[in-house]
Amino acid sequence: PFLNHVLTSTHHMGKLIDGLLDLARLGRTALREMPVPMGELVQELVKVQHAQAQPGPDGQMTSGVNRVEWVVATDWPTVPCDPVLVRQVWNNLLSNALKYSRKRDKVRIEVGTRRRDDGLAEFFVSDNGVGFDPKFREKLFGMFQRLHSETEFEGTGIGLALTRKIVERHGGSIWAEGEKNVGCTISFTL
Repeated sequence: PFLNHVLTSTHHMGKLIDGLLDLARLGRTALREMPVPMGELVQELVKVQHAQAQPGPDGQMTSGVNRVEWVVATDWPTVPCDPVLVRQVWNNLLSNALKYSRKRDKVRIEVGTRRRDDGLAEFFVSDNGVGFDPKFREKLFGMFQRLHSETEFEGTGIGLALTRKIVERHGGSIWAEGEKNVGCTISFTL
């Protein structure tokens, strides 16, 4: 039991260090902007996330999700951005949507875009998961900030902080709306 605790703690510490290194690199790395067809990127990542949520050979769900309904927009803009960094934004948001929805019998994740009045494209990921108390909304994007215990949901508390940093490096903004036990929508602009 003690050795298992040490191994688990060591693995968690490794993830924390990797996340901190990613964050530090982000501040020093120049953006490599190019036109990115956002729909193609999102479709590819949804397929990867969906495959990870399917039953493995033993019949167990690899991410604990019983059934996932993906609702993905079909009309996406091409956006000038760094494709590697924006891929990480989408990957973080999609994996969080799955993680925080996995206890639902029927998971619904909506991924889309809309044109705002100011001309910017707004992107979003919405789920019907555990949600959060709106009074703690600002903590979502803080370093090492967690609104759910690690025993309930694994993670380091770095993913959304890194996501916010990437979005801000692109001159955009990111925000969350949610309600406890109802779900969460995270939206961003670039």
